[in-house]
Amino acid sequence: MLSINYQLLEFAKVTNLQNFYKSNLQEIPKVRSLMESIKLQFSLPSSNLELYVSEGSRVYKIVLLEPGVKKYPFGYFIYLPLERRLDLYLAENTSIPYIQWKNKKIVFKTYPYFLERAGINEIFRKFVNIL
Repeated sequence: MLSINYQLLEFAKVTNLQNFYKSNLQEIPKVRSLMESIKLQFSLPSSNLELYVSEGSRVYKIVLLEPGVKKYPFGYFIYLPLERRLDLYLAENTSIPYIQWKNKKIVFKTYPYFLERAGINEIFRKFVNIL
């Protein structure tokens, strides 16, 4: 498993995505593409995705919220653009990533072989290709 030191960072919610997308960081187009791809893959409205930015580092957290009134988180992605890395967490276990990708390759996974054979890797291919 790759380092998950980012769990010690403080994250701030991005309240105005349009202003955020206008910032001049080079990874903003990829963050925007990730947000759009996740929204399409999971059939979520924009209001069910939250973007957080780490304070002092270029680490992004994209939280997926269940449809409905309460909008409970059901998972999130951590995007580390400087490492070309994406980590996926499920709400059931936020202490260990479900999958970690670096340079478009899986480097750590906790899902069973059954799901690998069923093609779980292809479900996330769109996100990984953005890296």
